[in-house]
Amino acid sequence: MDKSEWVGTRDYRGILADSRYFAHDMRSLDNDNQVWEVKGDLYNVTGDIELNWEMEGLENDTHLIVEGQAYNMNELSNITVSSLDGITVVVGDLTSYYAPSEFALSAAYPNPFNPSTSMDIDLNESGHVSVMVYNVLGQMVSTLVNGHMDAGYHSIKWNAENMPSGMYLVKVHAGENVQTQKIMLLK
Repeated sequence: MDKSEWVGTRDYRGILADSRYFAHDMRSLDNDNQVWEVKGDLYNVTGDIELNWEMEGLENDTHLIVEGQAYNMNELSNITVSSLDGITVVVGDLTSYYAPSEFALSAAYPNPFNPSTSMDIDLNESGHVSVMVYNVLGQMVSTLVNGHMDAGYHSIKWNAENMPSGMYLVKVHAGENVQTQKIMLLK
């Protein structure tokens, strides 16, 4: 931080500011990325706050996340915020930072359906994923996904326009995770 008007003043702990530059080095606890929460208390400050930075020599993807919105710090050099709450700096893969912490398959919606339905898959790690649809006789009738998918949130849609009415099973394999759910096509 560069605040020349702070030189010669003391903070609430009585520490004298003898330089206009302030820094505190804190290592990230995130194993995949370097992640820091930006925090600060504002005293006698009204209105918006402008944050400035220089990214010389840093080639990694670096993002400033303000209340859920990501800003590429390699492309911008400043941003104006209304408070210091909800600010995070992420150095590394933003996709893996936002990845869910565990695997999940949502209930299909709508269900019963005609002629299409959707379900969400939360992948906590990248890898091979297969999503197959079976009829009640155990015969595979449709392959929705069969390949590599990145960690993150995905929506899968099945259009059963050419299928007869009836009960179907959707089976998802993602790494060691396997989940099945029943869906009903009503025409």
